[in-house]
Amino acid sequence: MARNFKHHNMGFTLLEMLIALSLSVILAAMLFSSLHTYAVGTKAGQLHFNAKQSSGHIYQFISNQLRESIPLSLKVGRKRDLLFHGDNRQIIYVGHVPRHRSIGGLHKNSIIIDGETPRQSLIFSYERLAADGLFDIGTFVEKTPSNSNVLIADAHAIELEYFGVTAKNTNPNWVSQWPRTDRLPQLIRLRIEKSTEAPPIEIVLPVYANKMSRRAELTLDTSTP
Repeated sequence: MARNFKHHNMGFTLLEMLIALSLSVILAAMLFSSLHTYAVGTKAGQLHFNAKQSSGHIYQFISNQLRESIPLSLKVGRKRDLLFHGDNRQIIYVGHVPRHRSIGGLHKNSIIIDGETPRQSLIFSYERLAADGLFDIGTFVEKTPSNSNVLIADAHAIELEYFGVTAKNTNPNWVSQWPRTDRLPQLIRLRIEKSTEAPPIEIVLPVYANKMSRRAELTLDTSTP
């Protein structure tokens, strides 16, 4: 007896191949999206870590500077002006510098924001303080120190603010420029935005010289030769 054998085609149909191809494209897109999200998150995390590490060193340096600042005042007649100036671009105060930077003594120190957004730098400048008959609060603020060091380079944005009692019989608040010459701010806030991809770092520093100024105050009297 003759047997009839039916030969079945074991290949894929066109519909099956299209479905498989579509599923492969969807899986590849999901995988690429996950890898891209991971890469962006890792980069942002690294930038944030680097910014915090850098800000930690800056916090320590500026904190030490303000802790060792001296509430030196300039006496002209009966008026006394503290040798301190703070605005949204710079802090100017009297203090010391590290021994390897200078031979010692009192210095006029400045922490300056240089440049404009989106490319700014934070600079520390200093020079030995020398008072003479022409010394006044105007020259103290306007004269630029001769020595400088870059603390932060190429930041997207840097801001300075001051907290304290800005006028008598008022509550303390944050301002971009410190208006008083008879009293120091209580706090100084430094806001550093290293790049648009990393969150900003805020450093709030207490001004320790406030406590010292209530107990003792050095005075430069320009009325006497």
